[in-house]
This record gives sequence, C-alpha cells and structure tokens, in this order.
Amino acid sequence: MRLGEFDPIENQPLLSIPTSVINSNEHQNLALQVAEEGMVLLKNNGVLPLNSDIKSIGVIGPNADNGVTMQGNY
Repeated sequence: MRLGEFDPIENQPLLSIPTSVINSNEHQNLALQVAEEGMVLLKNNGVLPLNSDIKSIGVIGPNADNGVTMQGNY
C-alpha cells in the first residue's frame, strides 16, 4: 500500500520517469561510485579477501543463477 501500487496511475510519480533515463551513463557512473565507496574487504579465516590470481568463482545457492533476484526484484 505504501508504494502506491493501488493508486490511480496519474498519482504514481515514478511512472512518469521516461525509460530513456534507465541505465543512463549518469546512473551507471553513480552506481559505480556508490559501489566503490561502499566496498569492504572481509576477513574470514584467511579465505577472504581472495587472491588476485583467482580466475573464476563458483556461486551456489537457490538464487545463484536468478538474475531477477540479483537485480532487485522488488
């Protein structure tokens, strides 16, 4: 209810954002900046952070290959 999904379309301001701004260079740069500034190196019994010579990583779990969930399915 708080998201306004049941409100009339004319009362939903997010629907007025044009698709041309989605994934724009400005937004990509902002996302990169936020990711870089929010990075934290973890330490976990000598496993993390990973060595730079590792070429690939296996991701396991129920959402390991679920792109919709990884991109934020809300």
